[in-house]
Amino acid sequence: MCKLIRQKHINEHILYLGGLAIHPDYFRKGFGRKMMQEIIDFCTNTGVSRIELSVAVHNGKAIHLYENVGFTKEGVLKNYTYLKSKDLFIDEMLMSK
Repeated sequence: MCKLIRQKHINEHILYLGGLAIHPDYFRKGFGRKMMQEIIDFCTNTGVSRIELSVAVHNGKAIHLYENVGFTKEGVLKNYTYLKSKDLFIDEMLMSK
């Protein structure tokens, strides 16, 4: 699953990709890469020229996938996400393509 949010007005060329998830039974079988390529193709075909996302800095597997499909690191948001169940703030990396 994923969430695609098209920006408006002066940023209408930007789409935010959030909530990307794949069931653990399907990890390491190429589905993540296929899903990302489908998203990139959709953006290309609908006039989106920039895709943005954020990912927990400790999620190395996701960062590796995003880099493999052409995303680059742009910065880190310190203490950006709060995990209430763990009473913990985590940093998020900003990436774009």
